[in-house]
Amino acid sequence: TKRYLEKIILSGKNLLSLINDVLDMSSIENGKLAVHESPCDLVELLKSIHEMLLPAAKQKEIQLLLDISRVAHSRVLSDPILLQRVLLNSLSNSIKYTNNGGIVHLRGEQKGVAVDGQALYRFQIADNGIGMSKEFMEHLFDEFTQESSDARTLYRGSGLGMAITKRYVEMMGGSILVKSTKDKGTTFVVGIPMKVTKVPKQAILGE
Repeated sequence: TKRYLEKIILSGKNLLSLINDVLDMSSIENGKLAVHESPCDLVELLKSIHEMLLPAAKQKEIQLLLDISRVAHSRVLSDPILLQRVLLNSLSNSIKYTNNGGIVHLRGEQKGVAVDGQALYRFQIADNGIGMSKEFMEHLFDEFTQESSDARTLYRGSGLGMAITKRYVEMMGGSILVKSTKDKGTTFVVGIPMKVTKVPKQAILGE
């Protein structure tokens, strides 16, 4: 009975996730979802996202690492809800497709100093999971798209998660790139320009 109940709960969560994805995509396509900028502390946001996903990572004995050492100026104007969704979707995807005992790394950084009150912030989500083929990566951000490999068949989803994530990033004036190697891992790089609210006296950043 316990096993049946666990399957029912899991199926319910999957169905709810699918419904939410469809509703989000519908809102985006109908222009009902807008960007609402407000003061946001990026360091605190990244810490909260890390804490939210720690249980899922620990369940698979995955090391979920967080690097915020290069976010010298964390107070910005952004849409914290959309930004959180972008990073949660990307991180959840990495955890989902990383085998037990793997590593998922989230890093946030400010690229260069602020110019005219605005700076570019980059968020990198890297894992050593099952990776993707070059053919599939070309369609990763298409709606209802999933790779039909044996490994990914085990983790069925709506096929909307990354399409929605890309739309969110574009709404905030940013870009999202992906690099992946089959059986070696995947890296998502999200770049979003944000208005800074207070620039520190010394901020030596960049590559």
